[in-house]
Amino acid sequence: MAPRKPTYDWKTRDCAELDGFDVPFALKEYVQNVQGQVLKALMTREWCAWKREDMRKETPKNRELRKASLISDYPGLLTGPHGAQIRRLTAWQPWYILSSRIPFDSLRQNSRNLSKDLQIALVLWRHTTLEITALSAYNNHLDRNAKFSTFTVDGASTSRQSDYAVGEKGKGFILATQFLQEHTEKVFKSLSDVPKDVKLGASFRVGHQIGTLRWKDPKYDDTEEVLYAVLDDLTPWSLDGYMDKKGNDDSDSDSSQPVTFTEKFRTQCSKALNKIYDDRVRFRMDAQREDKNLLSNVGRKQVSSDEVAITVVGIDGSFQPEYLFRAIYGIIPPERAWRVPDSPVQFFMAPENFGTPNASAAAAQSRATPPSALFYSRDQLVPSGLYLNKISINYHGTLRITADRVAIRQDRDDLVTVYTYRRELARAADLGFRTIPELGVHLALDVLSDEHSESLSCLVKPTNDADGAKAYRAAFDAALRELHPEIPLNMQIQPTKSDNGLINELGLKAVTVSWSAWRIMHDSGAYLDAKDLARKMLLDRPIVHDAASYLIRLHLAMSVVAPGVPEENVTIRDYGLSVPDVVFDQENNVLAFARPRPKHPEKKRCLCWLGPLVREAANIVKDDRSTEERMDSIFRGYLKGMNGNTSVDEDGDENEDGLDLGDDESGNEMGALHFCP
Repeated sequence: MAPRKPTYDWKTRDCAELDGFDVPFALKEYVQNVQGQVLKALMTREWCAWKREDMRKETPKNRELRKASLISDYPGLLTGPHGAQIRRLTAWQPWYILSSRIPFDSLRQNSRNLSKDLQIALVLWRHTTLEITALSAYNNHLDRNAKFSTFTVDGASTSRQSDYAVGEKGKGFILATQFLQEHTEKVFKSLSDVPKDVKLGASFRVGHQIGTLRWKDPKYDDTEEVLYAVLDDLTPWSLDGYMDKKGNDDSDSDSSQPVTFTEKFRTQCSKALNKIYDDRVRFRMDAQREDKNLLSNVGRKQVSSDEVAITVVGIDGSFQPEYLFRAIYGIIPPERAWRVPDSPVQFFMAPENFGTPNASAAAAQSRATPPSALFYSRDQLVPSGLYLNKISINYHGTLRITADRVAIRQDRDDLVTVYTYRRELARAADLGFRTIPELGVHLALDVLSDEHSESLSCLVKPTNDADGAKAYRAAFDAALRELHPEIPLNMQIQPTKSDNGLINELGLKAVTVSWSAWRIMHDSGAYLDAKDLARKMLLDRPIVHDAASYLIRLHLAMSVVAPGVPEENVTIRDYGLSVPDVVFDQENNVLAFARPRPKHPEKKRCLCWLGPLVREAANIVKDDRSTEERMDSIFRGYLKGMNGNTSVDEDGDENEDGLDLGDDESGNEMGALHFCP
C-alpha cells in the first residue's frame, strides 16, 4: 500500500477572504513572488527590468518557434501536471512573455545558489481553439529558507523580515491560488466540447516537489467543501538513499539500533522509486528513460531543487494581458507616468484597458468614463489602498499591507508610515506642479474635481514664489479650460469661491471652484482674489488732477486718520469699478482713493462720501495705535476733513484751524459742516 501523501487544508469554497480578489489581483501574487525574489537577491527596493514580448500579432509558426525556444531556455518552466500539458499540446501557444536574466555576479543574498544566473519568466499562453488562457511563472533561485510548506501553510513567508520584498505573512499565495482554482472551474463549466487532454486548474512545483489541488468532501451535511494541497515528493533518490530515507521514516526515532532492510522492503522501495521516476518523466522534470530499471536521472534531469514553477490553466480567454498584469505596476507600463524627482511618489494615469478585461470593453469605457484611479505600494496594486480621485499613484516608500494583500494597514502602529506617505504625497504634488507641466495639469484636474479630506486638494501645501506661482497658474488655467471648453481663449479665467459680480466688472470669466481648490490656487500665488485684483488695479491707475477739493478734504482727514502717510502719498486715482474705494500700499506707504462718488448725486451739496472713506481708510492703515485711538481718529479725521473743530482748549474756546478752502465743485462752502437732509 502506497504511503499517504502529505496534505494541507486551505479554505472553504467562496470564502469571505476572497471577496477582494479578481483574476489580475490573484495573478499578482505569482508576479510578486518572482519579482520579490529579484528584489531580495539584488538587495534593492525597486526593479522592473523586464524583457517584454507581445506575441499576439505573430504568426502561429513564429509562436511555435518561440515556444520551442522557451522550453530550451527554461527547461523547468513547463513542468508539473499543468505545465507538462502546455508543453505537450501544440494548441497552446505563447501569447505574452516577460523574462529576465540577472548575472550571478550581481546577486547579493537570499538565494541558495549564487553561482548561476537568476532566471525569471512569466508567460501567458493562448489555446488555439478554446477561449482560455494559461499562465506559467518560473524562477530558478529559491529562497534559502523556503520549502514546500512555505507555499502551503497559512501564514508562512520568506518575506516577513525582508527590507526589500513587499508583503508579510504568506496568506497571499494560498488565497490567490485558491481563487484561480475556483475561477478555472467556473470557466470550465462555461465551455463546451473541451478535449479530454485539456485539464483546467492550478498546480505548482517547488524544487522536486509537486503541489496539486483537490476538494475535500464535507464529513457532515452542514459543513462546506475545503480545498487542500497535496504534496507529491518526486525527489530523484538513488535506491540506497531512498531505502535509508524510508527506513528512517518508518523506524522508532528513539532507537539506536541500525535499520536492516529485507529483500521485500528493497523490492517495495524499487517499485516506489520507479513510480517517482515515471512521474518525473510524465511531468517533464526528467527526459525519457531508456532503461526502465535505471533508478537514476543522471544526464536526464531537467529541473533543480532551487526552482519554483507555477501553472494555471483555464483563465477566461477574453482577458487581455494589459488587464491580467495590471496588478503589478510597470509590467506593461502606462503611457502617461511621471516620477517626481527626489521623491518616492510616482504619478500615472491608469490606461483604459487597465480596468476592463478585453479590448472592446476598454474602447467602450474610454468613450464613457475614465478608468478609476489605482493605488500601488511599491509596484503592487492594493485594491483598498489610500484615497485617490483621478490620478493614480505608485508609492515606493514604506507602507504595511494586510496579510491578504487587499488593504493598507492603518492601525495605531501604522500611523507613522501613513502620515509619512501623506507628507511625501503633498511634497511630490507641489514639486509636480512646479517642475512637470503635463503632470501639473492632471494634478489640477484632480484637485478641481474633489475635496475629500484625504484628497490632493486637502493635502497639497504649495510654496509661494514667482516661478511656482507661474507654474501653478499655467496648470490650473489649462485644467479649467479643459473643464470649460466654452470659455473663449481670449478671455481670462478668474476662479472664485462663489459668484462675484466684481469679476465681471474686471472683464474676467468667473469659474466657481471648491474652497480646497481655491486655497491651493491662492496660496501658491497663482491667482489673486477678485478684490485683491481690484486693489492692484486701483494702485496701478493714474493719479487724477481735476479733483482738488476732494483731495484737500482727504489730506485733512488723513492727517489724523493716517498721520504716518505723507500728504503727497495720499492720492486720488482714475478708477471707476464698484470696489474698492481706497487701498493702502504698506510697502510704499501710499493711500490710493478711487474718485469719490457722492452718495446723493442729485444733491449739489452732498459730502456724504467723506465719512465712509475716512472709516475705511482707518480700518486698512496698520499702525501701533490702539483700537480706541483708531476709533477716535475716525471722528476727528472726519471733522477735520469737513474743516470742523477737532479739539477744545482748556478755556473751552474752539481751536479753529483757520483754513480757507473755498467752495467745492458743487458750490458747497468748504469751511462749513454739511450733511444731506
